[in-house]
Amino acid sequence: MPETGSRPQGFGFVIPMTALLCVQGLLSLSVLVVPVIAPIAGADLGVEAKSIGVFTGVMFSASMLCSLMSGAVIGRFGAVGVVQLCLALGAAGIALITLSGVAALFAGELLLGIGYGPNSAASSEILARYTPDRFRNIAFSLKQSGMPLGSVLAGGVVILLVEPFGWRASLLGIGAVGLVGMVLMQGMKPRWDSGRSTKGRAPALGSFLAPLRAVLAERRTRRMCIASLSFIYIQFALSTFLVAYLYQEIGLSSAQAAGIYAAAHMAGVVARPALGAIADGLIPPVKLLGIAGLLMCSGCIALALFTKDTPVAAFYVVALLLGSTASGWNGVGMAEVSRAIPADQVGYIMGGYLFVCFTAVVTGPLVFSGILALGGSYQLAYGLFAIGAGVTGLTQLLQRD
Repeated sequence: MPETGSRPQGFGFVIPMTALLCVQGLLSLSVLVVPVIAPIAGADLGVEAKSIGVFTGVMFSASMLCSLMSGAVIGRFGAVGVVQLCLALGAAGIALITLSGVAALFAGELLLGIGYGPNSAASSEILARYTPDRFRNIAFSLKQSGMPLGSVLAGGVVILLVEPFGWRASLLGIGAVGLVGMVLMQGMKPRWDSGRSTKGRAPALGSFLAPLRAVLAERRTRRMCIASLSFIYIQFALSTFLVAYLYQEIGLSSAQAAGIYAAAHMAGVVARPALGAIADGLIPPVKLLGIAGLLMCSGCIALALFTKDTPVAAFYVVALLLGSTASGWNGVGMAEVSRAIPADQVGYIMGGYLFVCFTAVVTGPLVFSGILALGGSYQLAYGLFAIGAGVTGLTQLLQRD
């Protein structure tokens, strides 16, 4: 493994990247499968399917707060130890939910959120120590592909497992896989956590907001925080409201709306590693993020201008465009943050960046819903969100890489 402070060489990052991709996919599946099964398990859970968003908000709020403590727990347990802890908390959260009832659902979602928050910071620290600069974007993008992959798997669980085995057994099966992953990671801990340095980390841990101040203090990371806010708003405007917009406002059938939604998610799965490869070899990351922002802006403007007479094929084109950009940029963004800070402080400062990202995850759907509640239309909401992505895209393009 690379010594602390040395520059990693070769392809030694492939094994940790693959392992962390699996962890990211499993944790994403764990947090996303509950809303998917809610229409089936709502009576047992004690809530209506339409109310599950409240509990999802609790989960992501817990992730947001726990991301700020990533540096502290990584310093205490090591990055691999934190990944193991995240898997254990995810399994425990899943198990609690199977007990049924509002209290069990709340406690389970809380544990899922606590486990989901620090994982990206811990895995980013491992990747930053092992990945050469020339492969950094593709490595982070492949690892982050676990997020849309988790979405696809969540839908697959419902189709393949819930009907023959029931929703409880399906969730417990996911939790069991998480525990297996936790045990397997133990074999990597002596190697991937050896030689860790906590230099420069301890003095800042006295303040809960120190990681946030650290990530906002440096120009490059502050720029990525601002860009991530507007990009994540677009990402969740797409994933949360696209089906409702197509079905209720445009008048497409539920099957058509679901097909367009699935196309957008699959585009994200393919685009993450593709954009990472482009950022490593063809277009500088900052410029690529700028182009992505302008494409997001264009896609949202198209959604705002479409009507009931718009051909269905046009919605597929825009869904593919938005899916590949709004869901595809994350790995390049995280790689850019990791590149701007010392490798032995990636987990600590990345926690502040992830706090900003989770803030957007929590507030983005609320802002969109607020526009609708105040009498605005889906078209107006998408149009307003397009402004932020467009300004961010232009700002990124004007920056020096």
